[in-house]
Amino acid sequence: MFSALDPVELQKLWRKDEKELQIKKAKINSAISELEKIAKDTKYIIPKINFIPEEDIEQHLTSRVLSWDQSMSQYDNT
Repeated sequence: MFSALDPVELQKLWRKDEKELQIKKAKINSAISELEKIAKDTKYIIPKINFIPEEDIEQHLTSRVLSWDQSMSQYDNT
């Protein structure tokens, strides 16, 4: 046998969830603020990740050899 919660109890549940959501919202806004500061102060290039399908790996590596060689020769000609 089931019975519905008292409306006051339902309101308490809703308020608890709302408080938790407000805390999460504040944490997210704080994280966003910190990340924006880091991004503004960053003086280096943030690496980018490219996902290459397995069947395209060899072609991708071959196509990048020239640019990698040029990049390496800028810093070390050995």
